[in-house]
Amino acid sequence: MKHLKKLALAIVCVMAITSLSAMAMDFDNANVITKATSSPLDGSSLSFKINTSSGLATYDATVTGNTSVTKARVSSVVQKSVGGDWVSVPGTYEESTQNGRYATVKGSQYVAKGYYYRLQTVNTVWVGSTEYTETHYSSLKDYT
Repeated sequence: MKHLKKLALAIVCVMAITSLSAMAMDFDNANVITKATSSPLDGSSLSFKINTSSGLATYDATVTGNTSVTKARVSSVVQKSVGGDWVSVPGTYEESTQNGRYATVKGSQYVAKGYYYRLQTVNTVWVGSTEYTETHYSSLKDYT
């Protein structure tokens, strides 16, 4: 009977470690990109930093389309991980839509300590009335 209890405890421990490893891997792959097919989107960039002394998050994002693009939009929002979900941080949403190939946003906001943060950007370009969209995420910032 003692052996069965030890075996059951060992199985529970292995399952717990496996679950924690899976969560850690999810954090490591936080910059997953949703790409538009056959996109005229030439490029995009994003920058996201948190000053760990003051808690000031600074961020910017840019989208560039190829020469066929007639309009470009980039939006960004800082997100924090709360209970396994990503929640938008109030006051961090930025958006810019421009006629032409290029759009950029920039912002800053103080954030609360005790969370992991990332920047999400949604980049959209138009060729006439056809829309192409990509979603990008920054690497995670640990502000715990």
